[in-house]
Amino acid sequence: MRPLSIFPEGCSTSGEFVIQFKKGAFSTLKAVKPYSAKTWSLTGISANSGGTLDFFKLTTVTGMTGFFTYQLQEMPVFEPNEYFWKHHWDGKEDKWKTYARVMQKLIAKQSGLKTSDSWVTDKLAYKKLVRAKTAKQN
Repeated sequence: MRPLSIFPEGCSTSGEFVIQFKKGAFSTLKAVKPYSAKTWSLTGISANSGGTLDFFKLTTVTGMTGFFTYQLQEMPVFEPNEYFWKHHWDGKEDKWKTYARVMQKLIAKQSGLKTSDSWVTDKLAYKKLVRAKTAKQN
């Protein structure tokens, strides 16, 4: 059986943090193939900064960066085993949460990002708040 590939872009904020993963990919405790991404531009503007921008503005900002690179890094397939549970699971949290937390840390480290305790719902609430504030200013 092939592992499930996971990409963190939906769980990143402004190119600085990897937020917590949802249960989906980790619920079965099966093998995953994680990827990490790094972006860079001459102007320092990252495509990851577009989390609060609509598509047109994001496209404009990204186009203005001059030169932009996106490096996708393939990480080895990982499947939790007895050693993993012995060293990472405290027996208190759900196993999928332990698995997701460790993958979050590995992807963040590989990407040169920090981890955050925020969830995607927090990210969406922030995005809504920023858009409302922007609409008031215009």
